[in-house]
Parts: sequence; C-alpha cells; structure tokens
Amino acid sequence: MIQSDASSTNSGTESTSERPSKPDRGPAMAVALVVLAVAVYLNALPHPFVYDDLPLVVKNPAIRSMTNIPEIVGIGFDGLSVNARWTRHVTHAVEYSVAGLWAPLYHGTNVFLHAMVGLLIFTFVSSLARNEMVGWWSAALFVVHPLTTEAVAHVSGRRDLLAAFFALGGLVFLERWTRIGGLGRAVIAFVCFWIAAFSKEVALLAPPAFILIDGFSHLRERAAAGHGAGAISQLLVLARRRIGLWSALIAFTVAVAALLLFGPEKGLGLRGLPSFYETYGSGLGLVDHLRVMGLAIRLSLLPIGQTADYSFDALQLEQPGLPVIAAVDLLFLLAALVVTGVGLWRRNWWGFGGAWFFFFFSVHTGVIIPWHEIFAERFLYLPLIGLTTAVAGVAVGLANRSPRPTALVAAGFALIGVLGLGTVLRNEAWSSSEALWSDAAARYPNCARAQKGLGDAKLADGDAETALVHYKRAAEILPRFRDARVAVAVAQAARMQLALALETIDAVLVEWPEEPKAWNLRGYLNQSLGDEDAAFADFEKAIAAEPRFAEGYNNLARIYVDKGEFDDAIRMYETALRYDPSLIAALRNLALVYRNAYQDEIQAMRYEARADAILANR
Repeated sequence: MIQSDASSTNSGTESTSERPSKPDRGPAMAVALVVLAVAVYLNALPHPFVYDDLPLVVKNPAIRSMTNIPEIVGIGFDGLSVNARWTRHVTHAVEYSVAGLWAPLYHGTNVFLHAMVGLLIFTFVSSLARNEMVGWWSAALFVVHPLTTEAVAHVSGRRDLLAAFFALGGLVFLERWTRIGGLGRAVIAFVCFWIAAFSKEVALLAPPAFILIDGFSHLRERAAAGHGAGAISQLLVLARRRIGLWSALIAFTVAVAALLLFGPEKGLGLRGLPSFYETYGSGLGLVDHLRVMGLAIRLSLLPIGQTADYSFDALQLEQPGLPVIAAVDLLFLLAALVVTGVGLWRRNWWGFGGAWFFFFFSVHTGVIIPWHEIFAERFLYLPLIGLTTAVAGVAVGLANRSPRPTALVAAGFALIGVLGLGTVLRNEAWSSSEALWSDAAARYPNCARAQKGLGDAKLADGDAETALVHYKRAAEILPRFRDARVAVAVAQAARMQLALALETIDAVLVEWPEEPKAWNLRGYLNQSLGDEDAAFADFEKAIAAEPRFAEGYNNLARIYVDKGEFDDAIRMYETALRYDPSLIAALRNLALVYRNAYQDEIQAMRYEARADAILANR
C-alpha cells in the first residue's frame, strides 16, 4: 500500500539472496515507543480525579459492581438498548472492582492504552508505507505530542483512547486481510470497528477511511510503478476488485450510524447532546466553523496556549468583527487546505496526512451533528495521527535522500524532546481542579466556565469570599449560565449572607423554575432560617425536577432526622447514595443516625470508612 516518499527506484538486479540480512529492529522500536509514552505521562499517575471524572467515575453508581456490566453494555431485563460510549464505563467497573477509587490505577490504564495506540500506529503506518522508520517516527511524535494530554491525563478522556485503539486495531486487521487473507482477520476487524464506534462516535469514520486509504495507496503504488493511466480509471479497477469489501464497510457504517442516531433514548439523536451551557455548534456561523477548524490545525502544529475550555465566550465568538487570532486561525486553515490539495494531487505524505486530519475531524465541526462543546483538545486525538504521519513520511524521505541524514535524525529526536517536555508540563494543569481552572482562566480570562470552575475549587478550599468573586464574574460574562448564578447564592450562603442568598436564588428560579440545584439551595436556606416546612417543600420540588438528584434526598433525610423519623431518614439517605455513592454528607449523616439513634457503632463505622476512603482518593 502507501510507500515512503523515499521509495527505492532500484531496478531489482540485485537478488534478495545476495543482500546481507538485516536484524529485526521492530521489537526494539516497539519497546522504545512504550518507554516514550510512559515517560511523558509518568507525572500524571498520582493525580486525583478532576473535572468530568467526578460525575463519570467518582459519583457513577453504575461502575460500583461488575454485575452492572450487561446493563452498561445495553443488555437489561427489559431487552436490548443502544447505549453510546459504554466501553469506558465497562473499564471503570473493572478498575473499581480491583481498587475502588484509587486514581493511579485509572491513570495507569490510560497511559497503557495510549502506549498501545502508539504501537498500533507504528504497525499500521509501517505496513502501509513498507517502511518501519516512517511508522516509528509517526507513532513517536504522536505519543509525546502535548495535544494528547486531555485524553490521557484526564481519566474521562479514555473514550478517545478506546476509540482510537479499536479503530486502529480494525484498520490493522483489515489491511492484513487484504494482503494475506484469512477470514478471521476480517471478522476481528469488524468487531473492532463495532467496539470503536461505541467508544466514541468519531471512530465510526474508520471503515470508510479504510476505503479512502485503500484507494490512495493504490494510486500511489501505480504511480511508483510508472503506470500512466488516469486516477479515475485506476480507482474503478480497484473498486471492481474490492466491491465486496467496500460495500460491507459502507453498509456497516450506515447501520451503526443509524443505531446511534435513531436508536432508543440513550442514543445520540440528530440534535446531539443538550447542554445547559448552550454552546451548540448549530449556533455558529460559517466563519466560526472555519475558525474552529483553523484553531485545530494551529494547535496541532504549535501546541502553545492550551486550555481545558474552548467555549463560545472564551473564543470571543460573540464579538462582532474578526479578532486577530481568528484571522490567524483562518490562515492556518487556508494553508492546510492548499497543502493537502497539492499533496493529494501529487500523492505524497502531506496529502495523506491532511486528508486523514480533515476526515476524522469533520465529525467534531458541529456541522454534521450539533454538539454541546464547540471545541476540545481531545477532539484531535484521532485526527492528530494524520499530522504526525505526514511529518514522519516527509522527514524520512528527506533523510533517505540527504547526504547528511544524521542532522535530520538529530533534529527529529530534538523535536520529540521538545514535545515530550511540553506534555510533561501540560500534565500539571490536570493535577487538581484548582490548577486546571486557574490555567484556563489565565489563558481565557473571559471564559465563564473557567471562572465558575475556579470558584468551585476556591469554595472547596473554604475560601468563599474568593469563590464569590469568580462566580459573579462567570455570571457577568454569561448571564444564561445558570450554574454560575446558583453558585453565587451558594457562596453567599457560605458567607452567612442567608437573606441575600435567598433573594439571589429566587431570581434564578424566576428564569429557570425547574432547576433542581436552585430548589435544593432554597430549601437549605429556608431550613437555616428556621422555616422547616418551606424547606421540606423546596427539597421535594428539587427531587421532582430531577428524580436522581442525590443532594435533595440527603437534605430531606436531615429534616426527617429533626422530626425523629429515623427509618424514613435512613431510606432517604440510602436513596441519595444509590444515585451518588460518593456523597460524603449522606455517608456521614447515616453514620450519625446509626450511632445516635440506634446505638449501632459497627454500622456507623462502616459508613465512616466509606467516606474516609472517598476523601483519601480525591
């Protein structure tokens, strides 16, 4: 299939038997890749759970038992269902069964998967190019690239790791099947594609990507062999030969896409996922979409100024005119399109890499399916393979033609060192919630979500005054950001400004009368002000608005305790823990009920131990 740009033009007069045998460097190169992947992420292993890890791992009741795995996959007592992205939760259930919420295990799994993705890139690209050096450099640049940090250093980024792992696995097995046959390889390839699609939807592009790669490889090989027939006629010849495989790949893609888009309610739906933050891709204009694509290319080439949040306000998409940085991004996009087009015309590595990048990034543009995030660095995990392969292919070709290849090799290792150092430093942004949002707020001071996240971190540290400043700033930047508006009242309550907090939360409920967090806080405020009946009604409204709202059940239980109705209180506390097993307040309160009301010290100690274990791993 695809050959290196430095493909030998040797006429073949030298027989294979006369050439000295070369040692197999493959195993050593594979080990070097694993060492690189582990080395640049070693400092991420001791990090706690942050950001999306909290709802998806720490608070997720589904992963607390291996017996939940069939239901996670979509096999329940009421039949089959379509559960998007179930693979990540299955791995978390296995990890929880081994080590509970010990974060280093979860981080270690991510690093292991990242290293395996690197090995698959090495295998796949080496086979396509018939050149191990192209495969190795492509994989090496990928595993050390700083843009992979959100997928690797953030436990919840595992969806991208799993999607890439299984998508590449499917491509490897399918490529082997086209060369040496074996029905088992084809079956394994389609199983990998299936699992990849349910890891993250972008992997559904892997089967059609194989068709494009197959066609490009054929054209390149025919050109290298000196065949002068037109590209279209050559592709038609290949299509007749591949009609069965290509038809199967297209049918598979359409069928799985239909399941994800039109399946039961746990599927995605054509509108994508809703978001209270209202950063729908459908709200962007054409220039905004193009600017985001340019941003993706700029960060891939120059990973400087990374952040955890690229939202509407952070990117200044609401401002009239065209900011300077947006113009720069559009220039990057234009240059990438030109280079990719010329590369495809000349059938070289730039064309292959650019086409891979645009093809796999297309689903994240918000044009095909509106999404609740405009852009995130994890979106680039699969597309980035195209960039690193393009750079590796061209660099190896230049080195093979250069009279002084050692200088190019040294430059390559220097680039790996620079990128690796950038990754090590970037990992530290994910070392805690405060570090993450401080970094984001420093990068984009007008990012509402960064200000809100920083306020949460300050409040968790007991600094309600500073938290209030950040919450107010978030609400000022984005008045429709209801969580920030609720958080302002939370911080006011923490500063014992109860009447002011009640006034603030009532204003929130005028705009969002079904917001459970607002009703819950209102209940807390009324209880603190001595109106227990009003508080009870507020907590019930919170649960009615969101039946799985754990904090509401915990607070209802507190009122039952005040009334001396301990059995009802225990029932409410247990319900809270069913929906959020990590709710420390419910665990501590249950311990108090068993100790004080039932004199059951053993049961009290069990709940306290569970609370202590959760705190130890945060």
